[in-house]
Amino acid sequence: MELKRPELTSTLQRYRDEAAAAAVNLKVVGSKAPAFDWAVAAIVQCNAALGYLVGGHVDKTSSQKCDCFHDHIMSPL
Repeated sequence: MELKRPELTSTLQRYRDEAAAAAVNLKVVGSKAPAFDWAVAAIVQCNAALGYLVGGHVDKTSSQKCDCFHDHIMSPL
């Protein structure tokens, strides 16, 4: 949350894009680990955070959830 708005926006976009890629990765989709669920949750929260930014507001909750869910999907990969 200490990032400036342009850096926060690019980070959230990168996290969303990485989550979207994970959600179609056969290694993730076929895994017994919950990585697919984390990927979908990250996509939703990153999009919510980005939507708030477009509206001129930094939503701390959705931004932190985006970061958290992204970390979860990236750790097993």
